[in-house]
Amino acid sequence: MTFHKHMRREMQWPLLLILLAGLVSLAITWRLNPLGPRPLTNQDYLLVSLCLATSATIVFTRNIFVWRASGPLQIVLLTLLFEREIAYLGEHMHMWGMVATTLIALGMSIFFVSTRDYLVALIAVWAIMWQVNSAGGDPLLKNHFYLHVAATTVLGTCLNATYVKTMNRLYELMKNYRNLSQIDFLTKAPNRRSLMDAIHTTVETCIDTRSENAWFLMLDIDYFKKINDKLGHARGDDVLIHLSQLIRQDSIKHHFGRLGGEEFGILYKDCSEEDVRKSVAALLTSAQLYPPCPYSFSAGLTQIRVTSDLSTILSQADQELYNAKREGRSRAYYLGRPFYVTSATAVPGTDNLLIGALGPAT
Repeated sequence: MTFHKHMRREMQWPLLLILLAGLVSLAITWRLNPLGPRPLTNQDYLLVSLCLATSATIVFTRNIFVWRASGPLQIVLLTLLFEREIAYLGEHMHMWGMVATTLIALGMSIFFVSTRDYLVALIAVWAIMWQVNSAGGDPLLKNHFYLHVAATTVLGTCLNATYVKTMNRLYELMKNYRNLSQIDFLTKAPNRRSLMDAIHTTVETCIDTRSENAWFLMLDIDYFKKINDKLGHARGDDVLIHLSQLIRQDSIKHHFGRLGGEEFGILYKDCSEEDVRKSVAALLTSAQLYPPCPYSFSAGLTQIRVTSDLSTILSQADQELYNAKREGRSRAYYLGRPFYVTSATAVPGTDNLLIGALGPAT
């Protein structure tokens, strides 16, 4: 999730309240202003309608470009409405115009998550309100007027820049925290929590779409303790990292994670049986070709069905993994029989490659 998407989600309802507060304030001032427009014109109703439509767009749109563009547009529409009301105040318009402009300029400083967008809106606000702010004022106070414009602009820009910088920093801290909580420190693979979340989401998708083209593979590196004891823990860490990289580089659509120790899980999504078989075969072959320390793993596969739940999926995959370990390791099992065995641990009567199809044992 990008920073702007994060801020759109976090600010969705606060922004709606801010926008409604602006419209309510405008309605109250129209009602209380004895010199205001009576009755309202079609142009006034059009501007109010556009404000409401833009507010709805800001709250409900999922398009980030539309969301960002709607912010300055909404401010411009509100400013136009205030300008029309203040323009009826005659000799008092410059005083109330400055008050309204200052409130809009400073109040919208936390309305934008980009200082550039804020400056665009701010320039538009000053341009719209310039006539009512400068008309009727004492010529001797013109310098004070320009000083006020400059000070308000600088103050609003500083407030917005500080706000955006703070939100960016908080977003980065949140992202780093999420990485620490969902990424395995050694292998940089997603951890068990992340993988469990992905499986849970996939199960819900299968239920919603009535689709059963997802698979879960649980694998465990063979004789990993011996690798640590004979070659050292550093070499064992290299093996874990290498396997993680192999899984990550697999072109088939998947999500994977380190379940703990030397155990990994792979969630295959939108994949055919043939795709899964080839993926497992390629992983086992590549593991045995790792130059510093050739290794193998045992694996258990289960299909995710619309009736599956997380506990059942893990239990079935674990049982298949147990079968692979019990029958000699360096192989992958599904439905109680091997579907891939490496040449180093061939089973009688097979060609040591892909065995049959993923289906019920015969």
